[in-house]
Amino acid sequence: ANYDKNSYTVRFIDRGNKYTEDQIVSYGDKATKPETDPSYNFEIFKYWSLEENGSSYDFNTSVTQNITLYSVYEEVLSPNIRHTPTSWTKQNVTVTIESNDNYSYYYKAGEGIYTSYTEPFEVEENGTVIAYGVKDNVESRITTHEITNIDKVAPTVDEVFLDEELDGGFKLAFMASDDLSGVDKVKLYIAEIIVAIEYLHKLDFTYKNFSLENIFITTDNHIKLAD
Repeated sequence: ANYDKNSYTVRFIDRGNKYTEDQIVSYGDKATKPETDPSYNFEIFKYWSLEENGSSYDFNTSVTQNITLYSVYEEVLSPNIRHTPTSWTKQNVTVTIESNDNYSYYYKAGEGIYTSYTEPFEVEENGTVIAYGVKDNVESRITTHEITNIDKVAPTVDEVFLDEELDGGFKLAFMASDDLSGVDKVKLYIAEIIVAIEYLHKLDFTYKNFSLENIFITTDNHIKLAD
């Protein structure tokens, strides 16, 4: 007696869609891997699987029933960028890109050109660092990192004067110019002026001659009053 072999359907599904024409395979024969792999931006095609995100299917397996094979991908991870210090500084900052095994990284600072990342690098001024990773010739999404804590311009003190005398105290007016970190330094100067005047009052001295000419900044960045 002659018997016909049963035939089975092998279907390939990529991201919910049919990837190629179904294969019709006789009982005991093997499915054939598609000639070309599917591809998506920022992801590496890994293999076909009997389950979504399952293990790799062995194409040497004999087919004994209808099967559906699903594409499995690995995401190419975007790099993590950090810089130090993160507090206000008048120096350059050091930028580090955290690395993963088998990845290459490329970055640019501001409007510069992309450069291969091999080690931490310095940035001289505020701006944006952009980077992306590459694995198996597939690029990741870009990562952007803002640097906003560099301030190399010293604050400018414009005017200091006694604005109002109060019962048991006084009100100072302090005018200074600085858009960035110098504001913190100005606050320190104000605090030191107040401490100095309070100390003079405790000694029963009255100090009213407020002017820029009578306020000095020492070499170690502290305030001194003169008269």
